[in-house]
Amino acid sequence: MNDKSFVRVLRFPVALIFVVILCGAAFSQDGSNLIREDGLLAVEMVEDEWSSTEIYRSGNPKERFYQVRVFEYQGRPLFVFFGAIFETDEINIYIVEYDGALILKSRVPYTRGTGYYFDNSSNIRMRDGTIYFFIDREYTGSAIDLNTGEVTLGDDFPFEKKPAFQSEFTSPGGARTVKVGTISLTVVNNSTGDETVLFEQPYSGSWSIGQIVWADDEVFYFDNSGAVACIWKVDLLDMTLSKVVPEHSARNPYYFVGDRGAFVAYIEGNYIRIAYPEKIAYPEKS
Repeated sequence: MNDKSFVRVLRFPVALIFVVILCGAAFSQDGSNLIREDGLLAVEMVEDEWSSTEIYRSGNPKERFYQVRVFEYQGRPLFVFFGAIFETDEINIYIVEYDGALILKSRVPYTRGTGYYFDNSSNIRMRDGTIYFFIDREYTGSAIDLNTGEVTLGDDFPFEKKPAFQSEFTSPGGARTVKVGTISLTVVNNSTGDETVLFEQPYSGSWSIGQIVWADDEVFYFDNSGAVACIWKVDLLDMTLSKVVPEHSARNPYYFVGDRGAFVAYIEGNYIRIAYPEKIAYPEKS
């Protein structure tokens, strides 16, 4: 894609069609609760109605997406994420419009056996109209200039370099920190040091907690890995736990608020999707 076409796509959005797929509210697809009632120590399990819609899908069913991010640019959200085709060791970084239009797909270096970097939750950031990402375990940085579409490899990654696996996630305002166990969540009040165990249960092999993203100092979302993977919401004001996305392969939630409203972007295999509460009228695409 040349520079002119990149800028043209960003500045002139096309009309969007909003296809809504209803998302069930059951706590697991086989009808059983993933989190046992006797493991709920400080939260109540409730049912919320969520809807979801597809943003983008890969043309290759073998491709798997990683770490979707959403950034506001020129008044519109851009979805940025990695795609991996392991059979051919092909790793790409994508930028996609809200209507699913592909703006950029750029191959990035990957050497088999060196470990993943594209699954790191601290990867893919934006500052001053530039997307930054790192391309190896040494945090070798790269950049995408959104004004020109130019991709620069082997530069600096100008953000905190965090390990691929994180066990603690601090809220945006710094009020709370969530500590993650295999199947446990503990919230720390950073002012007092008090800890509250939200839920805890023995590891059965069926699932474990993965990645956390905060909406604000009171609400966060997390995914769980395993055969019954899905995405959950914890509300610390109401002290409730609810399922957002029931699909077994849903992961990497990312909360975003823009002019079109708030939603949770997530990955499901070779799809990028968004979820939002049914009780909130989601703005029309434009």
